[in-house]
Amino acid sequence: MALTPKTKAFAFAGGLLLLSTIMLGTSLASTGTALAPFMRGDAYGHERGMARGHFHGLGLKVGQMVDGELKPLEGATVVVARMGVDRAASNPVATKETDGRGVAIFQLKPGAYKIAVTKDRLTATYDLRLQTSVHLMLAFDSDGTPHWRQENHRQLERRGDMAGLLVRVGENQSGERVPVEGAKVQVYRINDDNTTTLVSENTTGPRGFVAFQLHKGPYLVKVSTDDVSGEHRLRLFGDTAAGVLIDGDEMHWRVGKSDAHRCTDSPPPRRGGR
Repeated sequence: MALTPKTKAFAFAGGLLLLSTIMLGTSLASTGTALAPFMRGDAYGHERGMARGHFHGLGLKVGQMVDGELKPLEGATVVVARMGVDRAASNPVATKETDGRGVAIFQLKPGAYKIAVTKDRLTATYDLRLQTSVHLMLAFDSDGTPHWRQENHRQLERRGDMAGLLVRVGENQSGERVPVEGAKVQVYRINDDNTTTLVSENTTGPRGFVAFQLHKGPYLVKVSTDDVSGEHRLRLFGDTAAGVLIDGDEMHWRVGKSDAHRCTDSPPPRRGGR
């Protein structure tokens, strides 16, 4: 039966609402990024403090109306470019493709950006001033018309059983702590039977930081570089900071509350390499 224009409009509006609901409720931990919980809408309210103002999260979910149903758009190319004072886009700073859930996630410095999304005949652009972590939703209707929706993390925040984990990796160079960029950080949930499940992973940025938002509970955190690796068990009760210092072939851990000035030393580190 053919749909009337009014029915199509109602179906599209309902689909867009469904897209928003999915973004708030769907677990995306398997995306392998520290910002996956942010895409679920789980409390990312401490992101600014944890990232110390240097980076914000940009989460984008793209959908398309197909036969009256809004479905995730996989394989769409998302290009993020800095935007100058004349609002013209400069060279891209990041490019990704949406995954099977239509999701692409970025960590960016504050500033003005132009977001471009393309997939076959579909194309859309969006001017964004990133001053806090932002959640973007893009839905193409049946004729390819794009519809954008933007919310920041404070609007999406769901307080409750979430806690932030900030991992800072540095290296001892002649008595000076130097940030380690590109260190791989993996977070494993410790199950009741003492097995572990990988829930998130990411690499440290230029200042040696990487932030996660996780459900409170027990975790195993693994950090590895080209020369050394180590792991540490911790229980998240609230926002937690983990300092990792690489000294030769040793890795030293120091864990405490992220908003506290004192930390407690960890047990002896596990040595390793690859």
